[in-house]
Amino acid sequence: MIYGTWKDKINYNEFESPLAGDIFVERCEKFRHVSYKSCGTAALSMLTGMHPHSVQKLVPKTADDGHWTDQSITRFLKKRGYMVKQLSRRAVTNLDPISEWERMPLKSWHVLLCGLLMCRNEGSWLVIHGNKNFHNLKVEELHPLLFVNKPSDSIYLVTHKSWKYA
Repeated sequence: MIYGTWKDKINYNEFESPLAGDIFVERCEKFRHVSYKSCGTAALSMLTGMHPHSVQKLVPKTADDGHWTDQSITRFLKKRGYMVKQLSRRAVTNLDPISEWERMPLKSWHVLLCGLLMCRNEGSWLVIHGNKNFHNLKVEELHPLLFVNKPSDSIYLVTHKSWKYA
C-alpha cells in the first residue's frame, strides 16, 4: 500500500457495497470453468460481470504479457461507471489520535481490489468483500494473515451503484 499524504481524505460511506458479495459469488460460479489469461482479467470479470474473454480482449496493447497494471485496471473500471479510490496508509490512518484511536474505517461491506505480491517477481489481483477472498474466480474465506504472507503492492476501494441498496 502506498504511503500517501495526510491530506488524503476518503468518505468511506460512499464506498459501502453491501450487495456485492452475493453478486460476486454468483459471477464466480458462472465463469468458473472459463479459461482466461490473467488474474486481472478474472478480477475485472467478477467485478463487472463481463465474460472473461471480452475482458481479455481489452487488455491494453502495452501490457506486459497480457497482465493488467494499476493504471489500466482502474481506468477500465472508471470507464464503466465504477468509483475507484486508491487506499494509502495515511488515508486509512488519518484519524484523531484521541477520539478515534480504535476506529476501523474499512468494514467487511467495502470492496477491496488488491494487488498483492505473491512470490518473487509475481503479483496477483484479488478482491476482498465480506470476509471473503475472491481470486481467479474462486471464493475462499479470508485468511487472517493474508497481508502478512502476501504484502500489498496497491489496494483500491471500488463500488458500483448496483452493489448498494436502492
